[in-house]
Amino acid sequence: MADPPPEPTPWSPLEPAPAPAAPPGYVPPPGYGPQPGYGPPPGYGPPPGWVPPPPRPKAGSARTGPLPLHPMGVGDILDGAFKLLRANARSVVLISGALIVPMSFITAFLGRHTLGGQSIFSVLDDPSAVDQSSARAGEIVLLYGSVLARYVLFPFFIGAALSPIVEASYLGGERTAGEALRITSRVLPALIGAWLLCRLLWTFSVVFCILPAFVVSAFFVVVAPALVIERLGAVAAMRRSIRLVRPMFWRVLLISMLAGVIGYFVNNAIGTAHGGWILVGVGSVLSRAVTAPILAMVTTLLYFDARIRHEGFDLQLMAADLARGGSAT
Repeated sequence: MADPPPEPTPWSPLEPAPAPAAPPGYVPPPGYGPQPGYGPPPGYGPPPGWVPPPPRPKAGSARTGPLPLHPMGVGDILDGAFKLLRANARSVVLISGALIVPMSFITAFLGRHTLGGQSIFSVLDDPSAVDQSSARAGEIVLLYGSVLARYVLFPFFIGAALSPIVEASYLGGERTAGEALRITSRVLPALIGAWLLCRLLWTFSVVFCILPAFVVSAFFVVVAPALVIERLGAVAAMRRSIRLVRPMFWRVLLISMLAGVIGYFVNNAIGTAHGGWILVGVGSVLSRAVTAPILAMVTTLLYFDARIRHEGFDLQLMAADLARGGSAT
């Protein structure tokens, strides 16, 4: 009879074989430590000999804040106009109010029957609202004459009267309303002549379809500031305006149209009043007191921008400042 199989031995992990003994004089190699970290790559500095450009020169003063003394963009002109308005608010209100307040209430009073207690903008939106049967012919003529004066005549003369104030503030000085009116009164006959000639050319071009009305308006947009600031005659100021505007006609046209659209919407928002001719007059005063000065300041800044671009007016000012010992900045 065969012997039974032997009992299986329990499992146990294999023991590693003992490491061989190191030979005499053996030294183990040094261990490897952690790799050094990588920092951010070095920045690219300016090339050798590079000098940063000097800051662009600025006009204005502490009252106005810095104003651009270099070719201006649309944002520069609009921003500068609001800065100048804020810095010269008192003089602007006095000059604008002297013309706008009485004419606005005269227009509202004359239109109390014809316009039915509505603003001119409401009538423009809805011409059927005009009730001419309730007004006499004389009132209608005076009404339309006062509207023509407010929207065609007065903006030109307000722009002319504000030009000395804008000029002084732009060049770092200050003028009062009385000083500006005295300067403007010295060239009043030339202003009247220039306005009449511009209106005649505008009407002639529209009637005979020679040039669109907005083209004529763009060419003569800086007549008022050129006439007052440079003390020119009527024809000389018109020629001066054409020379300044011609090289940048499309730019002047677009900026003028943009300012006009802004003025229209502000007028329409503030001046659309109902409920009686007194309220209509108040709304008209508020709207024109905001828009007329802004449009005048945009016009004067366009005049300075044209001189900077085509005559080096900024270089002339910096040279004069250096001659006086200033910094030209």
